[in-house]
Formats: sequence, structure tokens, C-alpha cells
Amino acid sequence: MSIVCMLLSGLLCGALAIFFFLFVLGVVLLRRRGKKDVTAKEAVSAGVESVSQVFRRTPGGLSPDEDEDEDDDDTDTVDVDAAEEATVDGGALPAGHRRGEVVAHLRTIQWETADVEKLVGTLRHAIGFEQLEPSEDHPIGASRVGGLPDLPKDREWPEGDEGKFAFIAQFNVSDFKALDYANQLPASGRFYVFVTMSSDICEEGVVLYSDAPADQLARHPLPEELEHADNVDELGFISKQRGMRFFEFFTLPASEAHEIGEQWSLSDADAETLGEAQTWINTLCGCDDEEEMPDHLLGEGYWLQGRVSEDLFLQITAEGFVENADGILYLTDRDGESVTVEMQFT
Repeated sequence: MSIVCMLLSGLLCGALAIFFFLFVLGVVLLRRRGKKDVTAKEAVSAGVESVSQVFRRTPGGLSPDEDEDEDDDDTDTVDVDAAEEATVDGGALPAGHRRGEVVAHLRTIQWETADVEKLVGTLRHAIGFEQLEPSEDHPIGASRVGGLPDLPKDREWPEGDEGKFAFIAQFNVSDFKALDYANQLPASGRFYVFVTMSSDICEEGVVLYSDAPADQLARHPLPEELEHADNVDELGFISKQRGMRFFEFFTLPASEAHEIGEQWSLSDADAETLGEAQTWINTLCGCDDEEEMPDHLLGEGYWLQGRVSEDLFLQITAEGFVENADGILYLTDRDGESVTVEMQFT
């Protein structure tokens, strides 16, 4: 009997030892699996909003968060280029975007003193648009510059301290939402831009927004006080109605923006090269005049007389709605309907 008891006791101890060994092994394997590096593709597939949620940026590019231990050589590794392609400013990039081409071009340039990775960090997505030839054939609610606004039927013509605003443009978000990679704009609806403006002064303005469908919009007639304004013919915002062609666009800061000359040791030669890089981008994106910064929503402004704000909503050339004007209208710091208005002339 004692021999049988000893055998049973030995078997029981052996089973417990095997169970404990398998338990510890399982815990180790699970921990190692949880620490496996995540590729950019896997991060996007998992719904990660930004690569920065998974990786930290180092001078050499993107790498896994330093709080995690390094794995063996046979684990997945971070693909820096794929990570940069996968997301930008918190939004997923669609197939066919051209940011990778722009980044690659910036890295091939022989900069004199500038840190190319810091310059790459200033690259911002924008929504470029070209003003088409004047035409009167514009459906209700279509994107256009000039003419009369297609506001909701119950919406009054906006006014400011100096009276009724001049209508400048309306933007149908559905025309360009696919280019809003950072998801800064609503999914649909329309923006309406109004300013108080003479031939050489912009003092205030508003950006109205409505998600009303086209069948609830109406082309509002010109208010009487604007109809009799002395400068209505000079401004030309009624007679000139221009459609828009939207396209993917990227902006770099002007050489004085961000004071990058001081922060990044940007030499005079590099400042000139930075301007040439923007010209290259203009050509890549199919701008009508590659030598000039095109009209655009979001991104960085091209400031003629000094930077006003980092928070650009709209940059639009004045010649589209002011006769013989050589300048740019900027709308910045949009907060609801409130917006800062700046006109700069060459």
C-alpha cells in the first residue's frame, strides 16, 4: 500500500510541476506577443488616428515607444517611409496622394545648413483651387468666386459695423472633402465668405456655414446699400463669377515664417532654395502658374507683407473679385463665424 501511495504522490507532484511550467511559459509568450513592434500598415488597419500614437519621432525617423523593450531581430520592424505615408496631421492618407514625392524631393536637395527633417516637419497639406474663366452658368450651391450667394432661404445677408458685407466666394465642401486629409472640415455643407472691403482696405468679415441641401438654398439679391455703393463697379464681385477647380496641394513656410532662420540655421542660400522647393511643389500639383502660390484653403499662407497667423483658413488672390488689384486676401483664425481679415498688396 505504501508503495502505491508513493507512486501516486510522485505522479501528482509531476503533474503539478508540468502545469506550473506550462503556465509560466504561456505568460512569457503572451507578454512577448504584446510587445511586438507594430508596422504603420498594421496601425492604420487597427484604426490608429496618428502614427505618433504608436511611434515616437527620433532624429533618425520613427521608432517604437522607448518604454517598450527591444525584441529579437526576427520580429516586425518599423517602416519609416510607410509610417510617413500612412498618416499626416492625424488623418489617413488616401491612395494616390503625392506627399511621399514631396518629402523625397526635399530630402534629395543639397541644403547648405538646414536640417531637412525639420523642414519636412513644416510641410502641410492644403486644398488648392484655381479660379476658372468668368461665367454666369453656375448651379445653385456650386463652389464659385463672386456673383451672389446661394444662402439658405431663411438666412439674412450678413452685416458688420460698417453695414452689409460684400460677398466674395462660396465653397461646396463635397467638391474637395476628399482632399481634406487631416479632417479639418465638416463632411458636407457650404462655407460662405463675406468681408467689408473697399478697393484697398479689408477691415472685417465672416465665414458662414450651412449644411442645408441645395433645394433649400436661394440666390439672394444684392442689398440696396451695396447696389448703390460707390465702389461696386470697381470691386467687380457681382459681374465676375468664376467656378473653381480643386486639387491636392502642399505648403512650406515662407523663409521668414516660424523664424526658421534663427531656429534652424537657415542660410540665405537655403531660404532661396526653400522658395524653389515650393515652386517645384506648385508644378507637381499642376498649378496654373507654378511661380505663384495658388489660392488655397488651409495650409500655410504666402504672406506678401509679413505673417499674420499660423491658422490660415483661406488665401485668395484679389484680382478674382477686385478690378486691377494685385494682392492677396487672407482669412485666418476662424472661430465659428468670426474670422480675421487681412489684405496685402505687392
